[in-house]
Amino acid sequence: MASQIILLDGSIGHLLKSKGLESFSDSLAFHELFAAGSLANIIKPDIVRKVHEAYALQNCNVITTNTFGCTKFNLQKIPGTSDHQAIHLAIAAAQIAREVADAYDRNILVAGCLPPLQESYQVYAPHNTTATQLNEFEEEYIQLATAIATHVDIFIFETLSSITEALVASRAACNVQKLYPSKPWWISFTLEDSERAVLRSGEPLDRAAREVCHNFPENSLEAILINCCAPAAVTAGLKVLKPIAKEKGFKMGGYANGFKTTTSEWLHTTGFEREVASAGTDHTPAAADLPDSSPPSSSLNQQLDRDASSLRSLPTEEYDAEGIILPEAYLKYARQWTSEECGATIVGGCCGIGPEHIAQLEAHLR
Repeated sequence: MASQIILLDGSIGHLLKSKGLESFSDSLAFHELFAAGSLANIIKPDIVRKVHEAYALQNCNVITTNTFGCTKFNLQKIPGTSDHQAIHLAIAAAQIAREVADAYDRNILVAGCLPPLQESYQVYAPHNTTATQLNEFEEEYIQLATAIATHVDIFIFETLSSITEALVASRAACNVQKLYPSKPWWISFTLEDSERAVLRSGEPLDRAAREVCHNFPENSLEAILINCCAPAAVTAGLKVLKPIAKEKGFKMGGYANGFKTTTSEWLHTTGFEREVASAGTDHTPAAADLPDSSPPSSSLNQQLDRDASSLRSLPTEEYDAEGIILPEAYLKYARQWTSEECGATIVGGCCGIGPEHIAQLEAHLR
């Protein structure tokens, strides 16, 4: 198994934050600085290049474009920027990643990141979004994917929180696939930070996997991954995915967050999740060809309370004084993911996971 492991990079946004992104926009909160990170693709391309190089030096097989913030929604947060800049910033990001990958004498793939098009973890809004808005999201995905296509080897939809969101992505993939039939697609779900193996929408991961397999272009969905959640949630999710992967023939993988405070805990304690849950409940339901996949709005608050109460404290000894998981502890989880029980062949890191973590995976998993 070790020789078959595909090693991804780690967090881009958090390395960029450490290099003074607040100077790009003084109006953003710290947790919103990934939006400003998209500006670095043009304003400070050398910084983005150095982040990619930091992971390439750890012998990763795949580096990911710095396009997570390159959406109309995110750029609207930054004064003086226009949502029309999203495509230009995405192209610049893809060019930088391609240049870094091509500078090495080994084969490094470039994954084109296609991020959530609204607020990350906005789990219930897709259910309450009009058909017109869903079509606009599909078109934005198509524009983003086609803009970066010539510079990337793989397309990856990341941090998807609901089945509706994933099916919008799959419709976009069907259109782009006609233009670039040889490029594989990966899709990655973010899960509730528990061992229940459910999306942040509360929908079962196994159902989500089957839905996307049915709706993606034939033979183009190469991998289903799990990202942006606690390491134990990735482990639980992979166990659920394994029999479906065997049946459908896709690869599996995971790249977890490295924070002791989980995303579920942060969303719940800040009240952000409740604001999202109640947003837009007067909108027209989603398009008829998308499933009514989200829970009824009347039960949202009860579900959020249940989700929060299901959280368990993460082991203190696995984290440093700043609340970041130790590289050795992260390796322990990655070994679980690549075990026979879980079956992952693609591993890397998400928020809070840096080159030192990827170095541990390279040294001990391959």
